[in-house]
Amino acid sequence: MGVFRRVVAVAAALVTAGAIGVAAEGRALADETQYEWLCSYSSSAETAPVCAYAQGSGAVIGMYPNPAPGMTNWYWEPFSQGYGTIRQANTQNCMQLNHAAGDIVIQATCSTSQSEEWEYGNAWQIRNEAYPSLCLTYNQSRQILDAVNCEANIPWFQQFYGIKGT
Repeated sequence: MGVFRRVVAVAAALVTAGAIGVAAEGRALADETQYEWLCSYSSSAETAPVCAYAQGSGAVIGMYPNPAPGMTNWYWEPFSQGYGTIRQANTQNCMQLNHAAGDIVIQATCSTSQSEEWEYGNAWQIRNEAYPSLCLTYNQSRQILDAVNCEANIPWFQQFYGIKGT
């Protein structure tokens, strides 16, 4: 088999594995060096971002202003493949929607649960697979991540973006 045909075969196998979610530990993983802070603005009038901060397995994901070295780095699968996990870089801990606890977002060991699958939608809105009417939301009064009904006009507290972490 020529080099070109081998490259095409390997690429096809990787695309197929990604499409059906088969890779290390059952998840489609990409280059984990591409991690970022996951941030939102603290209000439509402020310019300083607030970013997601892991507080340990089972704990709610906090949101803290003015990211600095030491903030949690997150890695997420390419959302162009549909739903994917948002995982703390270099760990097996994922953001998971805890519907039973009032739709808060916690850090949990990655599994195959749909509550850990998120889809990046329009204008930086992130939708949950298990509950597709719910979007990742910065709860400003509690300084945490939770999920509430997705809004069509996409308010500032449902807009998220990545900042290259450290």
